[in-house]
Amino acid sequence: MSIAAKKIPSCSELTVRLDKTDSSTETNTLFRFCFGRDASEQSVDGTVNIPIPLQVLGNGAKFEVWETSEPVHSGRIANNMFFAASKSWLMIHTTVFIDDTSDLSSLTQDIYNNMLNEVVQRNYQDIVRTWNYIPEINKGDGDSERYRQFSLGRAIAFESHNCNIEALPAGTAIGSAAGTRLGITILAAKSDNIRVENPRQMSAFQYPRQYGPRSPSFARAVLLSQCEFPLLLVSGTASILGHESVHTSKLINQAEETTLNIISLRDAALKQTVKAQSFSTGSLRIYVRDKADFPLAVDSLKKLLHNSDHSTPDYIVLLGDICRSDLLVEVEAVYQASHALAGNTASA
Repeated sequence: MSIAAKKIPSCSELTVRLDKTDSSTETNTLFRFCFGRDASEQSVDGTVNIPIPLQVLGNGAKFEVWETSEPVHSGRIANNMFFAASKSWLMIHTTVFIDDTSDLSSLTQDIYNNMLNEVVQRNYQDIVRTWNYIPEINKGDGDSERYRQFSLGRAIAFESHNCNIEALPAGTAIGSAAGTRLGITILAAKSDNIRVENPRQMSAFQYPRQYGPRSPSFARAVLLSQCEFPLLLVSGTASILGHESVHTSKLINQAEETTLNIISLRDAALKQTVKAQSFSTGSLRIYVRDKADFPLAVDSLKKLLHNSDHSTPDYIVLLGDICRSDLLVEVEAVYQASHALAGNTASA
């Protein structure tokens, strides 16, 4: 989502890894997702720990670490809002309690407005990724459903900042348990990057009225094209063809359709840049609605868990509700270009 005209020609590298400990490497930790937690905090070393209030299934990682080659500074903006920034990257995160009396549309609009204002004031250009964890995301009927109310507030906030609908960020919206906090995290870059849509799916921002008063505000993927080794940030992806859910109540078929959608996105991304010949190493978050589906979901997603170059992406399985009540599994991913061609550039 480009919110300023100025382009900066290059940015630092960005890497993502899953880890069972909160240890840092010799590079700079920009921020750290902490699975199974519900409270934001700064660690002893100053790193912002972003809580993901979802149960980890299996013997998976406890942390997802985002690192950059640049020095990082971080702190608290106000109340439960934290930031972490380097020359090229800005992360903002907040959590808020909600209950049945909360006006989720207005609350979401206020949160996103505050975050977008911070992005503008700090002079970053492009919001490339958002993560949204919504307690009881499917609660409510029709337009009163929490996800639809969330989508309404988010869309109004983007529109109020004159955001280009064709340059929205990659996004995830997953449901957490009752009593957990609404958690929203955004990642912004100094330079514009490439949006990738899936030829097998209608763009989410073009969904018809049947999905709510405002269409979901996210791109299917964003390619961080200004990096020497581009990262492909894949939004939460599920068993949707066109705009319709398919294979409802059939986990294996949904997992296979999700796999085809992500492969299609990777292929589409390669056509939009000369800086990548393929994508290899990756990091995946697999969300399942039913705890009992954990082993079958992993087995059914095996095409995503083994790359053509024989590398094995890291993955974690989390228990969470999908934004549509008829969907059982969703996958988000980060892939890194396996080849970068020196001297070439790609424009957003």
